[in-house]
Amino acid sequence: MIGQDKSKHFLVLLVVLFVAALQVPLAGLFEMSEHNYQRWVQAFFLVLIAISGLAPSFHHRFTASLQWLGPVFLSGIFLFLIGGAVSVSVNGKAYAALEYLHWLLLLFVLTSCIGVAPYVARYALGCFLFLHMLSVMVGVLNCSFALFSGNSLWAQIVYPNNGNIRFFNQIQVLAIPLLLFFLPLKRFQVWVALLIAAEFFLLFIGGARGACLTLVLVAVLVGQCRQWRRQFYILVSAAAAAGVLYWLSLRWGFDGIQDLTRSGSSGRVAMWSALLRELDWRYLFYGAGPGSYTLFSGNLQLGHPHNAILQILYEWGGLALCGLLTSVAVMMHRALVYVRGRPLDGFAFSVFLSLVAALAYAMVDGVIVMPVSQSMLIILAGLLMGLVAAGPQQVASPLAPVRRVPFSLAGKGGLCLVLAVYMRLIEHEYFVRPTRVYDWDMVRFWVPGEPVVESILGAIFY
Repeated sequence: MIGQDKSKHFLVLLVVLFVAALQVPLAGLFEMSEHNYQRWVQAFFLVLIAISGLAPSFHHRFTASLQWLGPVFLSGIFLFLIGGAVSVSVNGKAYAALEYLHWLLLLFVLTSCIGVAPYVARYALGCFLFLHMLSVMVGVLNCSFALFSGNSLWAQIVYPNNGNIRFFNQIQVLAIPLLLFFLPLKRFQVWVALLIAAEFFLLFIGGARGACLTLVLVAVLVGQCRQWRRQFYILVSAAAAAGVLYWLSLRWGFDGIQDLTRSGSSGRVAMWSALLRELDWRYLFYGAGPGSYTLFSGNLQLGHPHNAILQILYEWGGLALCGLLTSVAVMMHRALVYVRGRPLDGFAFSVFLSLVAALAYAMVDGVIVMPVSQSMLIILAGLLMGLVAAGPQQVASPLAPVRRVPFSLAGKGGLCLVLAVYMRLIEHEYFVRPTRVYDWDMVRFWVPGEPVVESILGAIFY
């Protein structure tokens, strides 16, 4: 029992450090881009969490989590992995195998987070929000200095440690619903309201139309819950105050502010139309290979199609997409039933809202691609399922005694092989790719986002 407690605390420590390290701006220290730094951090903790799965005390947790997930959810994940494996085999390139193994480890993290206790989940997400709050404060200060000095409000000035505005917007979409949990606490209420207003102001000056529409959906869901009417009014008031400040900034004629009311889809409709024209009957069963959109996009201008469904359909195939949508639908249905039956569980509701916002924003942006948003999406999904599983309406929690299924030697060997190939492909991709210089827009696994077109075996034994 003591050994199991130590292992559980070790996993909790890994999850908390994982969430914190993604937000700490240390890219300059390692002389690399912010995206590549976050990807290295993500890969490092994915490997650590997977290695922790070799410990005997984790076998029970993993088996219990799988049993709680149920046959429908697991069947969907199985279809997703089978479809991806077929797509990788047809593609036969190293970058496709790397992304496939990356998602395999992300799913391992998801199952590991299911058994995390609710108070630990609050602590982990609290660390995430605290570090994000510091980034928002720096952004507001940078914005203030730029306004009063008469400088232009370019993204590199306002948004700290982000080469692209939308990377920061993805984190904001995840963070704002989580902040609603703290609004009923009187000692935090004023500060949280000011922070939400600051979040919206940064969204407005960045012209984040997709993020704002996503948060409108969040506000509608909050307004439907009678117990959360106070949070709804504060949320709308904070957004309105930020809107007034944004309008005044436009009236004062400050340069560099994105127009929130501009028309057009920023090229998304043309991008989606071109991708749909590329599809044929084969994509019902398998895709072009994970990570392949970078090569399709023409002159390597974009690493992803800014739509999660189209990305999975093109790269993983229709079989994998159906499986993934099935699993997501099962997860969100269980969570919805739980939060409707437990309206006073504010933490579960805020995590549910954050996950809804992330999934909605993934329809117009690369939420499932960028390291921070990708990691937080998986962690939030695991924590939410853990909260639902630990709810009083459940007969047993994920950590309840279940029939022990021994983790065979073959299973351990398979996990070690996955980790060895994953680390080898990561090393190969990172150290080969920077030999040529491309535009920073071409982001996928690394910056720049050009996949190394080499066979899987050639990359492994290079």
